[in-house]
Amino acid sequence: RLEFSGNMAAPDRKIDAAFNLATSIQPDVAEQFYRFTGLSLNVLATGDGVPGQRQQATLSGNGELDLIDGRLKLSGITLQGAGLNIGGNLDGADLNDSPSYSGRITVKRFDPRAVMRELDIQAPATQNTSALSSAGFDAQFSGTPNRIDFKQILATLDDSSLKGSARVDDFANPLIGFDLGLDKLDVDDYLPPGSA
Repeated sequence: RLEFSGNMAAPDRKIDAAFNLATSIQPDVAEQFYRFTGLSLNVLATGDGVPGQRQQATLSGNGELDLIDGRLKLSGITLQGAGLNIGGNLDGADLNDSPSYSGRITVKRFDPRAVMRELDIQAPATQNTSALSSAGFDAQFSGTPNRIDFKQILATLDDSSLKGSARVDDFANPLIGFDLGLDKLDVDDYLPPGSA
């Protein structure tokens, strides 16, 4: 079992952070295979450079790393913070030669206005006071260091749903492609109060 804690500071950015890491590791040094379970990383950031002067985030999950075969597996990954709960998994292959990866990411349904308050962002005034009250995201992804593809995208905002796929090629000079369908959107709900 490994436990590690400490403090970090970025004075120029006015950020201080305390962190604590705990996990159980099963190493096979001869086979260069490492398995970790029960990972828990907690970070508490404070200071004028932090939204709201205080933010806390927790990362948890399990994983395997095979250095000989160049394989990485992360499962049951959960990131919580600022009113968001993000889950997913990741499989990496051929990491020693031509790395590729695939997995899934899910942002559980959340209240965008509450997240904006948590991050000290002024939420826009809307004609419909219930607008921006519910959102979520789910997609499968795959890619390489130079490309990422999202498939089976399902993004929701209030009563609207967006489905389809998207990709980004060449991160240095991004080429973005997408095939997305939006079922409905009442634009009036999101305009400033009093808009015609």
